[in-house]
Amino acid sequence: MSLNQEYVIKQTKTHIKKVQSKKNKRAGKKPKIKLIKQNIIRLNTDHIPELTEEEKREYERHTFGWTVRGHWREYQSGKKVWIKPQVRGDKDNVEGKIYEI
Repeated sequence: MSLNQEYVIKQTKTHIKKVQSKKNKRAGKKPKIKLIKQNIIRLNTDHIPELTEEEKREYERHTFGWTVRGHWREYQSGKKVWIKPQVRGDKDNVEGKIYEI
């Protein structure tokens, strides 16, 4: 293998998954079988050099903790779920916003 080329290997696996609800299980019905197809792609990344200290990007965080308001999330299935308000980042260092007028 050459170090300057990327090799893509595609594999396909098919799994069988048995799906059965509790209600059908109690009734003695057989489980439904789903075939799950899985594509696996592997890339050879041995030739990619690691970044040096000069090439790494440095970040400076201005706020260590912040609040996020609650909101509705809608999934592809159409189901809506309420996401609770939460604190992200460092929960001990939450600061309020300062507005200059």
